[in-house]
Amino acid sequence: MKSRVKTMPKGLVRDVIERDGGFCLLVLPGCMGEASTADHRADRGHGGSLVLNHGAALIAACGLCNGRKTHLHPLERTPLIRRGLIVAKDSTNEKTLARCKETPIETVEGERFYLISANERTRVEDMMRGDR
Repeated sequence: MKSRVKTMPKGLVRDVIERDGGFCLLVLPGCMGEASTADHRADRGHGGSLVLNHGAALIAACGLCNGRKTHLHPLERTPLIRRGLIVAKDSTNEKTLARCKETPIETVEGERFYLISANERTRVEDMMRGDR
């Protein structure tokens, strides 16, 4: 039996990359800099649910960092967790998505954003003031 790989729609990937400025947010050693894909903040497992193809659960990444993230040493994962780029799975995919929506991301420059959709993000400071 042939397994089907669930892929993200190209338009979704394009929107996430554009939302995140076209650059890889993971910035692991050897990073290519320019984003070429959308990476899931929470592990979907093998194929996983399409619920996690929501913009709040996705970040822009280069192909190298996207592949490396899965096999990181715990010391390499810790900064990515702290920056909200890796989000722990919850008991359901819907709860995991809610966790992604509640967890801001931090860029390497220190800017913090809540991810709203595939093409919208809001600065944490603006959200706290009620701007949006």
